[in-house]
Amino acid sequence: MVNCFKIHEIIKNTFILFLLISHCLAFGQVKSRKIFINNKIRESIKNDSLYLIPSENDLMIEFDVEQNDSSKFYYSIYEKSETPIWIKSKFPTAHFQSLKGGEYVFQLKQKNLSSDKILSEIKINKKRDVWQDFWFWPLIVFYVLMVICIVIYLYFLYTLSQKLKMQKVRNQIATDLHDEVGSNLSSIAIYVELLRRKVSNNNLEVQAILSKISENSEETVSLMKDTVWAINPVNDSTEKLLTRMQSFGIEILSAKGIPLTFECDADLNKVKLSIDQRRNLYLIFKESINNIAKHSEATKVFCNIKRTEDSLEVLIKDNGKGFIVENTFEGNGLKNFKSRSNDEELAVFIESILGFGTTIKTVLSLN
Repeated sequence: MVNCFKIHEIIKNTFILFLLISHCLAFGQVKSRKIFINNKIRESIKNDSLYLIPSENDLMIEFDVEQNDSSKFYYSIYEKSETPIWIKSKFPTAHFQSLKGGEYVFQLKQKNLSSDKILSEIKINKKRDVWQDFWFWPLIVFYVLMVICIVIYLYFLYTLSQKLKMQKVRNQIATDLHDEVGSNLSSIAIYVELLRRKVSNNNLEVQAILSKISENSEETVSLMKDTVWAINPVNDSTEKLLTRMQSFGIEILSAKGIPLTFECDADLNKVKLSIDQRRNLYLIFKESINNIAKHSEATKVFCNIKRTEDSLEVLIKDNGKGFIVENTFEGNGLKNFKSRSNDEELAVFIESILGFGTTIKTVLSLN
């Protein structure tokens, strides 16, 4: 009798436990769920897996579960290699925005007095945007560098083309000046000399005019040669300018028996000068040497060319008789110095003391 009573109690308790377990299982079971992507409902998903494309950034998941006042809901979305972080929610709803590309696991769980278990699990796979791939930014950098290199190459190619065109034009101008203008000026000088021989020596007025024409022609030929020299691309170097200046100074002054001491810095060959700068420096030097040879009565001449921090200085000094600068600046070719000093890059300073010689200093700005 006792055994039957025990068996009855065991069956009764087992049945009650079964009812409790069934009740608990039914309590937390998810009956249905809705998924909204970009505010549009996704009707169904297969095998609890959800696939998103890069443009699908707004994801909302709603669950329909049995609940009571003690129910609390938590959800988490995490990558497979991470540990879930639970977020508390009053309702069985999860909302995500701007979800980055990758593979995720979504879980929803419910807590109450009698249970704490996961209600649902969904695998979410969102395709990465192209800029999220590891090769995207290195490729962009590569393309940017390639474009920069192409632009630089095209720029240098264009610059080289322009330089070649300019050099061709300069060669043509130099050739035309030398062949055409030089030939005509030389012819004028020859005709003047022939005419002078036919004119009586007693006709001093005509002889003076012819002499002036001859001098002007020779001076023009000399100036034209200097211009042709400056234009010619072959002479685009400071070294050739210094060599020409020294050769001219020695040639002119030695004819008058005046020694020339010519000094220059060793690094002047690195200085880059434009056509105008080379021409102006040479013509000022030439004018200075001619004036010394014609008017100074000097016994020695000193020339020093040096580079300062931001300029090139040419100093020419003689020990001649000197002159009063204010009275003679408009004569003896000194007016050319004044006209060339109007250039913003160029300045000419003349200092002369009667009986103690003359100093001419030319300063060319390199900025």
